[in-house]
Amino acid sequence: FSYFENQAVHAAWSEPVIIPREKTRPNIILISLDTLRADHLGCYGYEKDVSPAIDAFARENILFKNAFSQSTWTLPSHLSMLTGRYPNELDTSLFSWLSMAPVRSLEKLKNTTLPEILRGDGYYCSAFTDGIFLSSYYGFHKGFHTYDEKYGMRGNSFELAGSWIAKNKDKDFFLFVHTYLIHDYSNGDKLFTEANISNDFGELLESVRVLFPEFEDPESFLTFKKKYDLMSCYDIRIKLVDFYIRDFFSFLKKENLYDDAMILITSDHGHSFGDKHNNSQTIAFFHGRTPPYDPEIHVPLILKLPAGMSQGPLVVKDDVRLLDVAPTILAALGHGTVPQFRGRPILPGFEPKEENPYPFVYATWAKPGGAIRENGEKYIDVEGGGEEFYDLTNDPGETRNLASLQSEEMMALKIKYSKFISEIGAGGVTLENAIGDAPPELREQLKALGYIE
Repeated sequence: FSYFENQAVHAAWSEPVIIPREKTRPNIILISLDTLRADHLGCYGYEKDVSPAIDAFARENILFKNAFSQSTWTLPSHLSMLTGRYPNELDTSLFSWLSMAPVRSLEKLKNTTLPEILRGDGYYCSAFTDGIFLSSYYGFHKGFHTYDEKYGMRGNSFELAGSWIAKNKDKDFFLFVHTYLIHDYSNGDKLFTEANISNDFGELLESVRVLFPEFEDPESFLTFKKKYDLMSCYDIRIKLVDFYIRDFFSFLKKENLYDDAMILITSDHGHSFGDKHNNSQTIAFFHGRTPPYDPEIHVPLILKLPAGMSQGPLVVKDDVRLLDVAPTILAALGHGTVPQFRGRPILPGFEPKEENPYPFVYATWAKPGGAIRENGEKYIDVEGGGEEFYDLTNDPGETRNLASLQSEEMMALKIKYSKFISEIGAGGVTLENAIGDAPPELREQLKALGYIE
C-alpha cells in the first residue's frame, strides 16, 4: 500500500530512548475504532458487507461476542481501557496537570497505566490518535514515548502508524492507533477526502455503490446524506475504515511483522440510531446523552495472539469488559498481576484464581448514574432518581422497562449496584467537567464532533 512508504511521522512530541535491538517479545498493536457498535460488523451478525477485512481477521482469531465498554463516550471509556479501572475511580484531574479540578487520588495512578507498565518492561510506546478527548490535555500521553494527536488528519492514523513502524520495526513496541473516522460519519463533505490518496479509491467507491446503488458522486456526499438515512452514512465510514485496516495489515505482513504481533481491534463505545429510548432527533443519532443501553456499550473486541500461542479461531460468548483489555495484554506477555487493576485477563487458560468481586458489566454515561449488566439482566440508575430494569434474554432491544414490577431479580441487581457504588464511588468523568476549562482550540474540535452545541 503505497501511502505507507516515504511518509514523515508528525509526532506531537517525543523523547529519546535506548531500546535493545534484539527482539525477544511480541509487538503489541491496540486499535480503537471510535464509535463502532458491534452489531454493524459482519462477524457480529450484520447483513451488509461493510467490514470484510475485520470479519476475516475475526474468523482467524479470538472474537469476544459480548464485549462491553465502561462508558457511552470517548474520554472515560479510553481511560478504563488503558488503566484497567472504572470511570468512577478516575476524573480528568487524575490524568491532567492542566485540570483545575481537585486531585483525589493521583498517586494511585502512578505506573499503573498500560503504556507506563509496558514502558517499564522495555517496550517503546507510541500512539497515533485523532486527539480531542484523547488529547494530551487529558493526560493520555502518560507513558508514551511518542504521542501524535493530529486531529483533522482523519484516516491518517493508520498511515502515520505505518510510517513510524517502517522506521522502528527493530524495536519491541506497543502501538496504540485511534481514529474518529466512524465517529465523524455525519461530516459527509469530508467522507472520502482521505481515500483520494489511495490507489484503491476506485475499488472503495465501487464497493460502496454495490451497497448503495444510488450513491454516485463522492464529492457531493451531502446530497446523499440528505437523500438517505444517516445509518447508511455510518456504514460507509465503516467500509472506509475497513479498507484502511486491510491495507495496514497487508503492510505488516509485507514487513514480516504480522504473524508475531499481538493485535487487538475494539471500540470505545457504540452509537444510537433512533433506538427506542431516544425520542428527540437531537439525541437519537448520537451517544453519551442517554443511559448505557446496549447499542452504545456493546462493542467489538477481537484479539490476535502472536504465532506460537494462538488460540484462534475461537468465539468467546461470556460477557467481557474493556477494562479487561490491559490485564489481558499483560497476562499474555507473562507479566505479573497489577494490584490496582479492576479488570481481569479474559484469555481462556489465563483466568486468575482469585474470585472476581465485580463479575458483571458496569457502565456510565455523560451524566450522573450508571448501569449494571449480568446474566441477561440490566439495572439502570437514571439521573434524578429514576430506575430501569430489563430482561435482556427475552427483550434484547430493551423495549420493556420492568422496574415498576420491583421483582426479586431487579432488587438483587439493585443491591449489587448499590454495593458497587458504595465501594468504588459514584464520581467520575461527566461531559460537563471534561469540557470544563478546555482551551479554545480543543472546544472547537469538541464542537465539530457534536459534543458542544
